[in-house]
Amino acid sequence: MAGASTKTHPDGGWGWCVVFGTFIATALGPGSFYASGVLFVAFLDAFGQSKAATSLVFTISGLVSVIMCSFGLAMSRRFGHRKTVMAAGVITFSGYLATSFTTSLYQIYITYAIAACGSGLSLVTSIEMVGLYFKHRLPLAIGLAMAGSGAGQFVLSIVTQLMVDRYGWRGTVMILAAMSANLCVAGALLRPLNNTQTKPKQYESISSNGILESIEMDTLNRQTRHIITRNSEIGVQNGERSAQKKLGCVHSIKLFLQSLYDASLFKEPVFYLILLTGVFHAVGQTIVIIHMVKRALEFRLSSTLSSFIPALMGLSQLTARPLWGALGNSDKLAKYALYAFCMAVCGISSIISNYTKSFTAQLLYIVVFGFCFGGYIILIPVVVTHFLGAKRMGYGITCVIQGQGVTALFIGPLAGWMRDSSGAYDSSFWLCGIAFLIAAIIALFLPVVDKMVMKRRKTSVSKRKTFRAGLSINLRISEFMTTV
Repeated sequence: MAGASTKTHPDGGWGWCVVFGTFIATALGPGSFYASGVLFVAFLDAFGQSKAATSLVFTISGLVSVIMCSFGLAMSRRFGHRKTVMAAGVITFSGYLATSFTTSLYQIYITYAIAACGSGLSLVTSIEMVGLYFKHRLPLAIGLAMAGSGAGQFVLSIVTQLMVDRYGWRGTVMILAAMSANLCVAGALLRPLNNTQTKPKQYESISSNGILESIEMDTLNRQTRHIITRNSEIGVQNGERSAQKKLGCVHSIKLFLQSLYDASLFKEPVFYLILLTGVFHAVGQTIVIIHMVKRALEFRLSSTLSSFIPALMGLSQLTARPLWGALGNSDKLAKYALYAFCMAVCGISSIISNYTKSFTAQLLYIVVFGFCFGGYIILIPVVVTHFLGAKRMGYGITCVIQGQGVTALFIGPLAGWMRDSSGAYDSSFWLCGIAFLIAAIIALFLPVVDKMVMKRRKTSVSKRKTFRAGLSINLRISEFMTTV
């Protein structure tokens, strides 16, 4: 696929195979990251570094992953979604395999980040492909596709602990490398729609008047060859040719950067609110994902029982995401309200979990948290589509995920430092709960801001029309007076 959008959405057919391919991609990408709590403990024991330094492995990889989401979109528009996801499988496999041969934590910072590159390239690329196949059933399709991360977390958290106990962390990472190669299978399922492959390969650019234009590479190449031929005929000097080449390079770089983001998003106030909700709930989810197993061990739970906590969280997500997708499909329920509700429940339950330290209470907390966590994650694409439009879904999701990644870079080590300073995880999980509640409050203002912006734009258009009408009347009167 060359990145051109389709006007028809099959809402079924091969689209369900695309959903299954995205399910695999999210299971092997985000699913493995959510199970990182087990590897966090293994790395902590293997290298004897502080909790803050060890958690930096996963925060760096998370940041790299979300940065690569933009490059994944750009590559999908140049080479197609299928080839991009298959290339992501090769990169992820290489990163995990290199990790198994490392001898220090600082080397893992690099190799684990390489593996995260593949995860970032495949995540939004595969989700966007679901958006090309579905319109009316989009929330349900997104819910089923992103349930893969819950399945990955459920399976990998249990299997990873068993593999670490049997093969050690090096053997475990080798097995993860082999599993990640199945991203190539997921990519093979992302068959492009028939009417999306017919247009020449394109880059997108923003013209001076703000209208999106498509510059066909074939036309650009013909124009370039014509210019070079003409210049050679008239004997243009070497200095002028060099200047033209430099301008051509600058223009190519500009086009590439514009293909990474949609500049029109940054003119929408509601986009900034959606971005803020992503940043605040990233604070909460990073603390829970990275530190929930270690906190369970400090509650004097065994390592075997502690490994069931992320597994149960994954199972609750696996169950919840299709259900939240079906609820999001209903026209009677406001998408933003469901989004805010899920984040509020996550915040309240995280605060309460500080005072319920038994194994049963921790399992109950993880079930509730995982159920609502699965809800607000799959509602992000739905909310972005509702307020910003389907054409900007991929770019909107990418910006939200990147905001989360930058936040996670600081929050993971901060939560570890708070634990080392206070001797307990209570303050970290209080921070987690408050951040979720702030995100929920912001989400409730999304329709208010959207209506205000729409009303202001309608008023501005009305004023321009009135001004133009008055100007036209004045011109007619002046013409009449001149003839008289």
